[in-house]
Amino acid sequence: MKNKIKKIHRRYTPKIICNIPRGITSKLVARVSKHNWHYNYDLISLRRQYNMRIHARSELCECLTILSCVLIIHCNYNLYSDYLFEIKAPFEIIAHSMNMLHIYSNGRKSYDPPLNALRILEKLKYLIILRGKNPDTGHNRPLRIWLTKKFFTSRGIKIDELRLILNKYEKWVVKKNLTKNFLNFKDKHLFKMRVIGIDLLSKPLLRNLLIKEKKIILGNKFLDKIKSNIRLSNFKKNNKIINLINSNKKLDNNNNFIKTESNVWYCKFINWSLTQMPYQIILLEKKFKKEKPDLLNSNPEMYYKILLKRGKKLINKIF
Repeated sequence: MKNKIKKIHRRYTPKIICNIPRGITSKLVARVSKHNWHYNYDLISLRRQYNMRIHARSELCECLTILSCVLIIHCNYNLYSDYLFEIKAPFEIIAHSMNMLHIYSNGRKSYDPPLNALRILEKLKYLIILRGKNPDTGHNRPLRIWLTKKFFTSRGIKIDELRLILNKYEKWVVKKNLTKNFLNFKDKHLFKMRVIGIDLLSKPLLRNLLIKEKKIILGNKFLDKIKSNIRLSNFKKNNKIINLINSNKKLDNNNNFIKTESNVWYCKFINWSLTQMPYQIILLEKKFKKEKPDLLNSNPEMYYKILLKRGKKLINKIF
């Protein structure tokens, strides 16, 4: 008789193979890594709904723990973002960081155990996931992932404790003068999501859910403080733009450019652009320059006239 090929029980053992940043990330990873899933009430209730045995297998518990830790490592803690705790890496990188990514000889990639663990965390309402179709396989795949407050409270991290950690982190950002960098990162991220086509502009329910989560986690006082820092940073940025670009032009009492025959439409466009999000203006100019690449050099005023009129028509409609 031919020797039977022994079935592989588990090809890879889940473990963290990426660096753990110091600070807020290392603190949260240390707390989450000690969680015992056999005593997780949410998981027990979920398994009872599907008539499964109460305690999950140790392999699944290991995968849930490592996945949670890796999600924390790849989480965006930018408090100036519209939504909190978004995962800033594709799920393929998440699976690789868990040591659970398998690549076949034909190049196909597989990471079923992490996907299964991700679906469980979603059913437990520890995550909010935006899904889309994979053009290669046709299956739904996670495009964007956010951690919820329940992700932390289920591991013994109370809202007040999480808020205190985030407050210390925000003070460090202000102390190091990184507010501007974080706001720029937010604008670039929004622009990237818009270009890729996975923004939330057409999903008001999901948007409102994420905004609600942010309000609950931060609280009204902390949220007002963040908004105040954003307004202050934008005010400084707008003043800097005016001083650098228009140092030779006078301003009226309302901080608007005094119009002259040579710069009427340019001044109008600058005044209007300061009231919009930077990534919106970038996307608008990028599209227009593709259509008329030589117009800016040949006739600047006509360029800004058409750009302003188009922007006022399209910004509210598209963005």
